[in-house]
Amino acid sequence: MNQYEPDACASDASPRSSLPRMLAPLRVERTVSNDICTIVVEPMHATEALEVLGELRGEPGSEILLTGPGSDPATAEAIASLARRLELPDDAVQDEAHLVVGGRRCEDLGGMRVPDDLEATLVEGPIEPGDARAIAEARAHGASALTADLRATAAVRVACDRTLTIETRLEDDALLFVAERLRCYAAALRGQSVQSIERPDPALIGRILERTGYFQIRPIETEVYSTAIDIGIVTSSVALGPADTALIYDLYANSWHGD
Repeated sequence: MNQYEPDACASDASPRSSLPRMLAPLRVERTVSNDICTIVVEPMHATEALEVLGELRGEPGSEILLTGPGSDPATAEAIASLARRLELPDDAVQDEAHLVVGGRRCEDLGGMRVPDDLEATLVEGPIEPGDARAIAEARAHGASALTADLRATAAVRVACDRTLTIETRLEDDALLFVAERLRCYAAALRGQSVQSIERPDPALIGRILERTGYFQIRPIETEVYSTAIDIGIVTSSVALGPADTALIYDLYANSWHGD
């Protein structure tokens, strides 16, 4: 699997050689039901997920509904604080637990500290109070937010700022979140900014998930070389044996390919 020359600075005495072992394992699982693609990514931070969600806002009039984990005073204050930081008008806050974000502010969400266990739904068009209540009611009954509004195209939940669940109508939209997590992983290995590294093509990730609908990256099976990063991937969720496939990040071409 390893087809590159080892990095001269990645000897056993080098801090970089032990860096992969310091990173958390990455788990990705995909299911498809009723034309809704659901992908779970762990770990992934809320700020990373919201940045990608903002990029998915295709229509100029699309808005994002942010919903806190409850209706308690702490949630209401967290939502109000986020509205102030985004400099949103007073009517952006609905029922104290919902916040509607539109326009260029959608792209600003990626850099914002948000309440724990936040839910975010991307809707093609304006979100009225009745729309927000219908989405909240669907989630309260364990249904997807996408079933509550036909204009909803993506719904994101991040538990404890660690476990991302993304539901989308288009699979490539969901795979974009996995691509973002992978480039964050590569950036951490290289000590570079995330923006300096290209995301892998969602189709490349999709081909890996076609095997079992699951994969895991164990940092101990990641190798850093002078020209590339070889990321070993396990696609069996039943018997976690050695990596059976890989993703390669080419350092010079700033591109990704399979093994």
